[in-house]
Amino acid sequence: PLSAGTKFRGFMSKHDMSPQPGDKICPVTFTKANPKIAWQVNGKEYLFCCPPCVDEFVRMAKEEPESLLEPEEYVQAEKRSEALEPESLDPDTREAIAALNAEDRALVDAQKYCAVQTANLLGSMGTPVKVDVNGQTVFLCCDGCTSKAIRNADETLATVKALQAKQATGR
Repeated sequence: PLSAGTKFRGFMSKHDMSPQPGDKICPVTFTKANPKIAWQVNGKEYLFCCPPCVDEFVRMAKEEPESLLEPEEYVQAEKRSEALEPESLDPDTREAIAALNAEDRALVDAQKYCAVQTANLLGSMGTPVKVDVNGQTVFLCCDGCTSKAIRNADETLATVKALQAKQATGR
C-alpha cells in the first residue's frame, strides 16, 4: 500500500546519463540506477534512478507485463563501436539501413527488430518502414506490418520498448 512518492519523500535524485558497462540501469530511463531506489515488483527487486520511475514501472508491470525484463537484465552493455553496421549483417541489410538518415539509423539500431514481426531484423526486407504510432516513431520490416502496428498501437509501443530495453542491455 506504500507508494514510491511516500517512501522516498524528499529524496533528491541525481541522474547519471552515461552508465558504464556493467552498471545497473533504471528500467524506465536506462540511466544509471541508484541503489537507494529499490522496489519490489512481482516479487523481484528492481533498481531505479528516481522515485517517479518506480511509479511508471509499476504502471508498466500492470498494463504491459510482456515489456518487462528480469531485474538482472537491466545492466549497461558494452559500448558497440559499429552498432549500426556490424560485420555480421549481410550486405543487403547494411545497404537498407545505410539508406536512412543518421537519426533514423540510430532509432533502428536502438530497436533492431520489427515491432510486429519481432523475428525480422530491420533492413532484412529492404529499407525499414518508418511509421508514427501515437506520436512515437516506430520501425517495421515492411509495409505489410503497418496496419497491424497502428491498429494495435499499445501492443506495438510495448514491443518497441521491450526491444529497445533488450538492445540497451545487450541481451
